[in-house]
Amino acid sequence: ILNIFLIFVENILMACSNSVVRTRTVFSWAQKNGYCQNNIFLDVRKGSMENKDKEFYIPIPWYEQLLALCPDQEWRVYLALMRIGGVRSGEAHVLTWDAVLWNEDKIRIVSPKTERFKGHDERIIPMFKRLRKELGQLFEAKGRPQTGPVLLELHHGRTQKAVDDQLKRMIRKAGFDVWPRLNHNLRGSRSNELFAAFPDYVAEYWMGHSKKVAKKHYLHVMADQYTLAMDLDKEDKLSIEPDKTVPKPPAQENFPNENSK
Repeated sequence: ILNIFLIFVENILMACSNSVVRTRTVFSWAQKNGYCQNNIFLDVRKGSMENKDKEFYIPIPWYEQLLALCPDQEWRVYLALMRIGGVRSGEAHVLTWDAVLWNEDKIRIVSPKTERFKGHDERIIPMFKRLRKELGQLFEAKGRPQTGPVLLELHHGRTQKAVDDQLKRMIRKAGFDVWPRLNHNLRGSRSNELFAAFPDYVAEYWMGHSKKVAKKHYLHVMADQYTLAMDLDKEDKLSIEPDKTVPKPPAQENFPNENSK
């Protein structure tokens, strides 16, 4: 009966990789602390957590059209933090003004998601120009406190679902289809750009995840990279006959006379 039960549970959990991983973690903790002898889910197979169909790149012109539809400056900052800063939505909501390092053009990002891991509780990201512009306008807005949370009203008294629903309405109003993973794709778009432009260790630190994680959940080939590839090998360059001239050594008089030493 136990075997039948375990097979039944395995078939259910195979449909959801997160459930398998979390169940394994719970049983590992229970085994470590003496609450059970074995982790019965250790050998349960999990499905792939990768889903390339849900990867989507949001171009900068799309981001700018959404900015124009934002109801207030807080919303503009919220979008800029995710799409330009590459921060998680939860990180945006806990950002405070003392973490905005104006003189250094940097922002200290506190990460609720990874704070339980040593050395991953926070990171410093560049204050990209587009992001600095939006933060500056919010900071200087009349009647706004310049201490405490950056986003005062956007999430106040509302669930994340309510915030996401409003973002979906803005996306539709801009004339776009809602992309598969609402906030994740905004952050993922920046991840693509940073890993393409900087060494891996730099992009990993700024994004707060490894390249291995990025490959699974964020990185994909972008449309403009095909255009860039075509620019690298222009047909007219390929048709040029290579230079077959045999190089000649420099004239002997250009060298010092060994006998004169």
